[in-house]
Amino acid sequence: MSSVAAALKRAGHETVFCDLLVDGESIQGLRRRLRREKPGLVGISIRNLDNVNLLNEKRYATEVGELVRCVHEELGVPVVLGGSGYSLAPEGLLRNAGADYGIVGDLFQILPALTAEIRRVRAA
Repeated sequence: MSSVAAALKRAGHETVFCDLLVDGESIQGLRRRLRREKPGLVGISIRNLDNVNLLNEKRYATEVGELVRCVHEELGVPVVLGGSGYSLAPEGLLRNAGADYGIVGDLFQILPALTAEIRRVRAA
């Protein structure tokens, strides 16, 4: 994520990084962060689709949908999904999570261009 943020910064976009593992994995914590930062776009990186534990399996698609709904409820800004986990099942995740966009492939080039286009369309 830091490499993606650096690519966005090089393209002239301001970035804020939020790691839910560090920030306590809380929807309420995310809500507070969104209210404080007020981003114009939120990217969610999905690394894994599940916890890779056959004896106690947990899938993360529902949680991704909760994050997307949280962003839409708090700010109404576009949400972009990406990451290696997203690339494994992009259509289903995009549809089920309710995100606005999803990127499979080179985030370093695609996300800055998409961000610029979203900014242009919203300004028009």
